[in-house]
Amino acid sequence: MATAPDFYPPKLNQSFVRLCQMVAPWAAYLYYRIELDIDYESLNQLIALRDRRVLLLPNHPTFQDPIVMFL
Repeated sequence: MATAPDFYPPKLNQSFVRLCQMVAPWAAYLYYRIELDIDYESLNQLIALRDRRVLLLPNHPTFQDPIVMFL
């Protein structure tokens, strides 16, 4: 009987993630003309939740939502 192949979960590449985080705002602006402005109250809410697991959901589906969620 054949055994199932070993499963190797994906590994997070911190360097690549950091690079994407640095390039994303510039790419979003140059390619999509998106500038992200977060008001002070919303930013404080996000900072307060920094050490918790959070699910952010946009309230209207558009093509730009995934880009804004990453930014």
